[in-house]
Amino acid sequence: MRRELSTGKNKGSSNYTGSETAANLNPSNATTVTVKAKWTLISSIKNFAYTGSSQNYSIPYTGYYKLEVWGAQGGGDNQSSINDLGPAGLGGYSTGVIRISKNVTVYSYVGGQGTYYAGAVGTATGGFNGGGSGYVIVSNASEPAVSGGGASDIRIADTSLYARVIVAGGGGGCGMDGKSKGEPGGHGGGSSGIKT
Repeated sequence: MRRELSTGKNKGSSNYTGSETAANLNPSNATTVTVKAKWTLISSIKNFAYTGSSQNYSIPYTGYYKLEVWGAQGGGDNQSSINDLGPAGLGGYSTGVIRISKNVTVYSYVGGQGTYYAGAVGTATGGFNGGGSGYVIVSNASEPAVSGGGASDIRIADTSLYARVIVAGGGGGCGMDGKSKGEPGGHGGGSSGIKT
């Protein structure tokens, strides 16, 4: 999660340390009122790496936060030298700005990469946080199952799916069609992903 916090407060001139603007609010000049304003921009980045579980963070200041999330890629040829595997679909990207109050806990769910399973009949488990699983239905190690990558999302004040404020979809696992380099997985993002 990237955090860029911006707050504005009216301060007395004796406490003022930033840029200021003075204005005469009375055009007759009978009384001059000077307006001074202070703004503070705190910019720091809080990154969350993949752990396979949720991670929480307590918001240090009330303000506006820029959130960025990237979904995980699916399973594919980057995980094995099996010739029939195609390229994995890449995860989507989402960004947005939201106001969050001090001491509110946010929960980050970083999606897990899709997997593959080569062997007898079995399952390639989907990546953490919603990646779809793949299944082997023939006993042939040259035709493995491949799964999708998990979504990445941020939830505010609760771990419920309804508390999500931003989500980036995971990429699809590659396809198998008996050809060299197989079929590519679909990319995550938007309402229908990106065609390859």
